[in-house]
Amino acid sequence: MITLISFVLILLVITAAFTKFVMHTFEIKKRYVPATHLVVGIILGILARPFTDLGVELRFWAGAFTGLISAGLLDFETFKMIFLKKKGGK
Repeated sequence: MITLISFVLILLVITAAFTKFVMHTFEIKKRYVPATHLVVGIILGILARPFTDLGVELRFWAGAFTGLISAGLLDFETFKMIFLKKKGGK
């Protein structure tokens, strides 16, 4: 269980960074951003085979969860920036 949680936390950071890179490299419509996060998370989870002894189904689900979490973090970051601009803060 500790291995799975550690794997998800590390994969979350990598997924968020890689998705941000993909979004800046390619022009992705706003409606496809969550799907992009999900697909990148799943792909990175499956490709992480050399770094963990988890089975492919656990790596698949961990990638899916990290993709969805990173999409939520991106939306929260965007919301926070818009909210602070309206309030006049930093």
